[in-house]
Amino acid sequence: MKNKILCASLLGILTACSVDDNIQTNEEQITNSLSFKKYDDFNDEKSKMYSDLSQSLNTSLINSYNFRELLKTEALKMFNKDYDVLLYTIQDIQLENGQTVKSILNKNLKNFNVDQILSNIPTLTIFIPELPENSFSASKWNLNEVPSIAFRSTLSNNIPYLDNNYNKNVIEANQIPLFPIIVLKENERIILSKNNANKQLKNGDNNIFEFWAEDFDNSQNTKAAKFFPKKNDIKNKSNFNPVEDKEKYIDAFDIYNPKINGGIDGWHRDYIYYNITPQQDRGEFRYNYQEFITNIQFKNDSDGLATSIYKKIADQTGDPTSTSASGWADGYFEIKVRSLINGSNGVGEELVTGITVKPSDFFEYNYKTTDPTRPTAGTVYLVGVRAKNTPNNIRIPSLQWDLKDYSSSIKVTFEEVDISETEVITNSRVTKFAGNFSIEATIKKIGLKFGANLETTKTVTNQVTRTLASDELGEAIINFGDRVLIYQNRGVIEDPSFPLKDYRRGVPSNYRNYSTGYLDFNVIPLRVQ
Repeated sequence: MKNKILCASLLGILTACSVDDNIQTNEEQITNSLSFKKYDDFNDEKSKMYSDLSQSLNTSLINSYNFRELLKTEALKMFNKDYDVLLYTIQDIQLENGQTVKSILNKNLKNFNVDQILSNIPTLTIFIPELPENSFSASKWNLNEVPSIAFRSTLSNNIPYLDNNYNKNVIEANQIPLFPIIVLKENERIILSKNNANKQLKNGDNNIFEFWAEDFDNSQNTKAAKFFPKKNDIKNKSNFNPVEDKEKYIDAFDIYNPKINGGIDGWHRDYIYYNITPQQDRGEFRYNYQEFITNIQFKNDSDGLATSIYKKIADQTGDPTSTSASGWADGYFEIKVRSLINGSNGVGEELVTGITVKPSDFFEYNYKTTDPTRPTAGTVYLVGVRAKNTPNNIRIPSLQWDLKDYSSSIKVTFEEVDISETEVITNSRVTKFAGNFSIEATIKKIGLKFGANLETTKTVTNQVTRTLASDELGEAIINFGDRVLIYQNRGVIEDPSFPLKDYRRGVPSNYRNYSTGYLDFNVIPLRVQ
C-alpha cells in the first residue's frame, strides 16, 4: 500500500511532510479531467493569445537576464499581496540595449502583439507560485534558471504549459509541479477603473486600475503604483487596535441570564452599546464598539474531508460537475465579504471587504508522488484536503450598530473571486427597526429590546455588487439580539446557573457561531476606542 503523505501546507506553501493515514483519500472525487488533455485542446481565442505570449515570454526570458530579474523583484514586492506582476505596468520598462519589455515580447510574438493581447486581457498577470518541497517560489528562483510558462484557462482545471525546449505539456487538475514554472492568468484582485468605462487601455495612462477592495492594495513603491489611485492613508486610520472586551461580554451575559437574574432575558448588545440593564432602562449610544467578522473557518464534509469547499474555491471553470483542482496556479485565495446593512432612511448600504486566504493557513493536504505511468513527470498529485479547525486573526470591520440608524439584522455573504468583473443588482426587502428612542439632552434608547410595541417595519432598497464567475460560499443573518457569548460544556450549549464573572479565568464560554454551510465565523463587537 502506498504511503499517504500529509503536508501542513500546499502549493509550495507546503514545506514539512510526514506520513499520516488520518486524512483519508477520496480519489473518486478528485480525478483526472476528461477533456483538455493536450496543450492544443486549448484553442479558444484567449487561449491562443496566452499560447502565443507563452512562447514569446519563454524566448524573451531565455535571452534576457534583466527580464528574469525584473519579474522576480516585482513579484516579491507583492503589489496586491500575492506574487503577481501586472504586465501592463511593466511593459515600458527598459531592459538590455534600451529595449523595453513590450518591444522584446513583440519581437518574439507570432500571431498577436502586446497591445492586442492587453486590449482583450487588460489585467493579464505573470504569477510566480510557491511549490511543494521548496522546489520553486519567487524568493527561491535561481535567476540562472528559466522557468516553464503555463497559462490558466476558465475552460478546464488542467494547466497547459511550455517547457524551455518549447515542448507542449499539460499538468492535470489534481497535480502540482515540482519544477520552476510561472503562470499567465487574469488578475482576481483588480478591475479597470470606473473612469475607464469604455474598457479601452491607452499606453501610458495612469490611474487606470483599481483594487476591488482596498485591503489588497500593497502597490506603494512598486512599478504598479502610478497605475492605481493614490492610497488613502487617512481613511479608517486609527491609533487604537480593536480588542476583545471579555469583561464587558461576560457582564452582558450575566445581566441577561434568566437563570440568575429573576427571569429577565435581554440583548447582550443593549448593554454593550447602550449600557442598558433591567435597572437602568435607557442609555445613550456609545461609539466605543464596532462589529467585526472574525475567525473564519472552512467546514469539512461529513466524511471529515473538505472536498466540497475546496473544490468550490479552487475550481476555475464555473462548472459544478468539473473535477477538483489542486489550486497551485491560483495563488492565495481571494474571499469577498459583503455586509448588507439596512438603513432607517430606506436606503441600504453594502460594505465590501476582501481578504487574502493563504491555503496552508486553512487547509491540510494529502498528496503523493505521481505514478510513473502518468504523463507528467516531476509532479505530485492531490488526493485529499481537510479544513483546519484552528483560530485565526481575521478581523473584518462592519458597522457600529446603533439601532436608531440601522435595522436590527444584517446579512453577511461570502464568495471566492475568480475573475473580478462585477455587476450591480438592485433589490428590496422588508426589515425591522427599533422605534424606542427619545430625544432628551441626547438621543437615548428606552427599554430593553424593541421596547413596548415600538417595533417598526420598512422596505429598504439595496444595491448589491456581485462578482461574475465567482463561487458563492453562502450567507448568514446576524441579529442585534443574538447573544455575543454562549456557554459551552463538552460540546453542549446551555445556560449555566451561575454567573460567568465568577469564572473569569478559563471560563468555558465561546462566541456565538454563524454558518453559511461552507464556512463558520463569529461576529463580535470589538472595542475600538
